[in-house]
Amino acid sequence: MAPDHSGFTTSEQPSLYWFISNSTSLPIELTVIDSKGIKPILETRLPALLRREFSKFDSAIIKSISSRARAIEWFVAVVTDADRRSKDILAGGAIERVDMPEALKAKLTQSAKSDFPFIYAEEGLWYDALQSISDLIDAAPQNAELRKQRTALLTQVGLPSTNE
Repeated sequence: MAPDHSGFTTSEQPSLYWFISNSTSLPIELTVIDSKGIKPILETRLPALLRREFSKFDSAIIKSISSRARAIEWFVAVVTDADRRSKDILAGGAIERVDMPEALKAKLTQSAKSDFPFIYAEEGLWYDALQSISDLIDAAPQNAELRKQRTALLTQVGLPSTNE
């Protein structure tokens, strides 16, 4: 789940979120590329999803790439035919890590965590906004209002609603 342009983060270990609208038993692969490099930093196979799901990649995966690049591109591919990879169903995005402005640090220390998604979004920090709203949802999974807020965030950058 990424905007159609580079998304910004202040995190050295950003979470990458993805959504699959239908269950699949097909293999799913994650590829991460340093935007200044040619070879992938990371290529890994993910477990098949047997249900519709909104997920994030394990932080250990992201941790393994965080110190290598300030800008990366990432792709998720559903492999429909291992012999004809041009048939893969592919989605992805780009992340650029930026330094956190001092004014933003001050604003966050004076704000409730429930305001973080809005603050990050106002600052144009896509991945931080998505991470903070998702953290709130993880802490209160039955809160329908938080899910509506995440859906609104996704639709603001042209992503389809997950109807979670």
